[in-house]
Amino acid sequence: MPNTPMDADGLHWLVDNLPELIWISGSDKYCVYFNRQWLDFTGRELHQELVNGWAEGMHPADFARYRAQYRAAFEARESFTMEYRLRHFDGEYRWMLGTGRPWFATDGTFAGYIGSAIDITERRHAEEALHDSEERFRQLAENTNQVFWFMEVEPQRALYVSPAFEAIWGVSAQELYADPHLWVAMIHPGDRVEIEQAFTAWMLGERSDFDFEYRVVARNGAIRW
Repeated sequence: MPNTPMDADGLHWLVDNLPELIWISGSDKYCVYFNRQWLDFTGRELHQELVNGWAEGMHPADFARYRAQYRAAFEARESFTMEYRLRHFDGEYRWMLGTGRPWFATDGTFAGYIGSAIDITERRHAEEALHDSEERFRQLAENTNQVFWFMEVEPQRALYVSPAFEAIWGVSAQELYADPHLWVAMIHPGDRVEIEQAFTAWMLGERSDFDFEYRVVARNGAIRW
């Protein structure tokens, strides 16, 4: 049996028809094969990518990190996964999720690595947008004197309450997370029934919102409207 995939026509056909970008290296760490999807993505010819030519397409800020992880995995004969940027044929650097696994000849001899890459640019952009949104929300929540909260209906529990809650109710947010009924229990008895009824109707879907003025009896006894 051949111990190099370069002689395996069946493997060539298989990897050329996979949706992932595929590369294969020999036992000397140098790349000996890239599939059609890789070449279509980079817009380069096979001879340009072989050995270490592929490195020309990796983002300069990612290359040292990738090389270090690749070499460490190679020496340990371990699989690895990492994210890096690869230059698309249109000149844009796209984020890739790359993996590599050692492969062995039929006699058990270590023969190199087989790796793949998939384009995760849109996912990265979505994660970055979510992070930015969460950061803006955090800054808003921590710098407003308004109390706002998110509540899960079933089971009823507080998911989030802004820091202003502690200043007005006089109890910590952690206490509310532990007892989601605490904020209602601290409403003035003269207002509590109306609020409880409205809140229950909202949780049951019988009303979409409610708008009331009510009093809160803070832990120190102060009454806040």
